[in-house]
Amino acid sequence: MPRPEGQTPERKAPDFTFRPGSGKFDANLDGVFTGKRRDYDPAFFSRFDGQGRPIYNGGYTKLDLAGSYRLSPLVSLFGRIENLLNQDYEEVLGYPAYRLNFSAGMRFRIGGGK
Repeated sequence: MPRPEGQTPERKAPDFTFRPGSGKFDANLDGVFTGKRRDYDPAFFSRFDGQGRPIYNGGYTKLDLAGSYRLSPLVSLFGRIENLLNQDYEEVLGYPAYRLNFSAGMRFRIGGGK
């Protein structure tokens, strides 16, 4: 299918997930690779800058790591670290993504089985 004048395809490699499991422990490594792609100016919603050049959003690589440990069939601990590489990127121009950040907590299962 032909593309409109000056439009480049988004280059995005498939996301990957590595997830070993050993009963009580679960770990997950997610990765996203996104290439340089056309975008809009967030202030004027234009696809071109003041000199008529196309606006591009740079590529980035993002890795996330998550894990959990099951204390019992009803209670588990979890943790997640996002943006392990501490990349400064914008999925959409004008809206910066969080840098390296984490969350942790406990999960309680109520009902839904024996």
